[in-house]
Amino acid sequence: MAYHDKSDSFDTSLRVERATAADYDELVDVSNRIFSQTTNENGRVEYNHRYFQDLVPKLYRDASCSMPDHYLIRDKEGHIIAVAGAFENRVHVGKHVLRTRGIGTVGVDAAHRGEGLMKRLMWEILKDCANDGIDFSFLGGLRQRYEHFGYTTAGNCAIFTMTRNNMNYIYGKDASFGYTFAPLTAEMTDVLDQIDQLHRTDLVYAERNRTRLSDILHNWNRLPLGIWHNHEFCGWCITQEDHAVIHEITLRHDLAPACSNTGEGAIYGEVLCDFIHAFDVPVVSWNYIGLYERKKIHYLAQHAESMVLTHHEQYRIFRYAHMLQAYLSLKAQGDGLCDGTLRVEIDDDLCAQKVEICVQNGTVTVNDHFDVPPTLRVNSLQAAQLFFGVGAAMTDLSGALPPFAQQWFPLPLCHKDADGV
Repeated sequence: MAYHDKSDSFDTSLRVERATAADYDELVDVSNRIFSQTTNENGRVEYNHRYFQDLVPKLYRDASCSMPDHYLIRDKEGHIIAVAGAFENRVHVGKHVLRTRGIGTVGVDAAHRGEGLMKRLMWEILKDCANDGIDFSFLGGLRQRYEHFGYTTAGNCAIFTMTRNNMNYIYGKDASFGYTFAPLTAEMTDVLDQIDQLHRTDLVYAERNRTRLSDILHNWNRLPLGIWHNHEFCGWCITQEDHAVIHEITLRHDLAPACSNTGEGAIYGEVLCDFIHAFDVPVVSWNYIGLYERKKIHYLAQHAESMVLTHHEQYRIFRYAHMLQAYLSLKAQGDGLCDGTLRVEIDDDLCAQKVEICVQNGTVTVNDHFDVPPTLRVNSLQAAQLFFGVGAAMTDLSGALPPFAQQWFPLPLCHKDADGV
């Protein structure tokens, strides 16, 4: 992989620094002002001094959380005028471990917009990602703005809508399976220990720091609920105040459904049934389910009122060989893969790459070099959409892939809401 340094194209006086714990108060205050500032009816400018501390406590509860993950630029007087965070984590995909950095809190003081500060911060972050061996990065934001930095709408996941009428038809109006739900708090240490252990048994999971687990579950002002059956802990879900959206459900693997005739994953239907009745909600949307979560997908596809297949976030891939090895192996485990060899050359103004993918008898091998002409040449945006988007058929490359490779892609890249930044 060849890295191309872009630092020469910027004003060298725009010195980028890494934040320290000593910057916490000013950095958070500046970010709160940038993102929450409003003008009231009297023309007075106001902002929420607790905006980020309450919205993303896992990153901003105190100075010990994430300050070294922030990049900043100061004015001549030493005041912070631009900030961006690159928050590192590790994602386990089967036996493979990938390094990721989520980009967030990207903001420039209103008086200094248009001076190239955001670009300076972003290219510094990208340079470090490439040099530090990061496998992929993700963010949320305006598509064309971040495509300039190599991010594109990719990932793939499903959103299902389940109604009370669905449940009444499947199980009967008076159905109850005995599941109860209660809010999780930081003081429930024994339960959080069980959540920590259960989370790490998932086939795909992002690491969650046990000491900050409660804050992680409350990310984005969500409402995490423990799930019990006959006073026995069974798992957890993450919802919100009106209970109209579910962002995550994880259950113990040894739970057995009472009604096995509703198909694979029936245990999730029974928990959903009790959830809908417990909170008296007519419609629940279960958002962003990874396509590798086969039991959930199979149950919901059979019974839900509606489904949407959508991209997930904006992703930038730095090490395609690692990413393809991990996610092709994951797909081979669940769906099987056709045999074949595909060679792709990826043009990228930051880090050009080659990948050679060989599948033989279900075994996946990915190399980061080859010496023969490629099957396909693409740019970095096309590569991310092709390999990890919602499908090659939705790009202009649909006819360029051999049939065996059309079966390989897209690969099920996504992450859970609580792991976002």
